[in-house]
Amino acid sequence: MVESARNLFKWIYKIGMILITVVLAGLTILAYISATPGNGLLLISGILALLTLVTGLSISKLDDQDRKAETYRQIGEDIRKLVKVSTTYGYAEPEVHRVETATVEHAKRMAGEGAPIDDICTMIDPDHIDHDATHQEAFRKVVRAMIEN
Repeated sequence: MVESARNLFKWIYKIGMILITVVLAGLTILAYISATPGNGLLLISGILALLTLVTGLSISKLDDQDRKAETYRQIGEDIRKLVKVSTTYGYAEPEVHRVETATVEHAKRMAGEGAPIDDICTMIDPDHIDHDATHQEAFRKVVRAMIEN
């Protein structure tokens, strides 16, 4: 529906621009024929000739834009066919750490002395350095919350 309305408006535009181009061309010829050195119609015919050229070129510009739009639309479809985006989610079992009060106090003392968070995490869980970056960051957040409370 939208495409047919677009095509209708394109045809109306083209027909209108062709009519305007023909009228301007006719006026250009009339002004040129009627021009004398004293009446300045030669300048008017030159201006009308430029306007005729511009209106005539606007029709071809519309066609060129349509061709480019079709080409870009086709390229977009080809890229969408080539690129397939898939997402997967993985869930792990929750990890439970039982931390004694003495260990929490020792971690708070280490934090107060300016120890790096990774050293505190390794003191609580010696396997901390062997985990992947995402797991380490999650554990750091938990330990920070534990130290601050």
